[in-house]
Amino acid sequence: QVGRVVKLDRGFPLVRLDSGEEVRCEHAIAMVKGSDQRAVIGDFVTVLLPEGHDKGIIEETLPRTSRFVRKDPTERALPQTLAANFDLVLVAQPLEEVNVRRLERELVLAHETGVEVAVVLTKADLVASPEEVEAMRARIDGFIGNDKVLVVSEKDPESIAALADMIADGDKMAVLLGRSGVGKSSLVNMLVGEDIQSTTPVRQDGK
Repeated sequence: QVGRVVKLDRGFPLVRLDSGEEVRCEHAIAMVKGSDQRAVIGDFVTVLLPEGHDKGIIEETLPRTSRFVRKDPTERALPQTLAANFDLVLVAQPLEEVNVRRLERELVLAHETGVEVAVVLTKADLVASPEEVEAMRARIDGFIGNDKVLVVSEKDPESIAALADMIADGDKMAVLLGRSGVGKSSLVNMLVGEDIQSTTPVRQDGK
C-alpha cells in the first residue's frame, strides 16, 4: 500500500495510508543502510503489512518533488533531508525583534527548496501600536521582494485564518522554519485549534 509519513518517533515513522488508517512502520533492512533513503516527514512510501507483525514495513520511498536539507557547517557529514514533498515554506520571526541577518539566511534556505515562500511575523500582540506593526511589515516587505508577509497574533483570529487559508488553498503541505522561541509551536496550536505542541515561556535572557 501507498501512504504518507506524518510523524517520526524514535526512527519509527507513522504512515497515513490512502484509507486514512495510520500505521507505525519500520524501514526494510535494505533502506536502513542508505541514510538518505530513510523516510522523512512528507515522504510518500510503499508499505508492506505482514500478518502477525506489530509494525508495517516501508519498502520504498517514492521520488520527492521537493525537500528541505540541513547541511553540516563542518561538511564532515552528509546533508540530511528533514522534510519532503511540501508546497510552501513559512519563515517565522517575532515581530518585536526581527533579526534581519538571520532572516536573510533562512530565506536562502527556504528558496533553495524551489517552492513558495512566505514570512510570518509572530507575536504581533507584544508590539505596542498598530503603527509599529505596519512599519515593521513595510520594512520587511521592502526587504524580501516578492514573498508574502503575514503578521499574526493570538489575539487576532483573522490573522490566523488568513494564514490557514494560505495553507488550505490547494491543500498545501507547509514547512515551518524559525529559531527556538519565535512562536512556532504556538502558531501550530493556533492553526490546528488545539494544543498539540507544548510551549514554554522564553526566559528574559532569550534562552
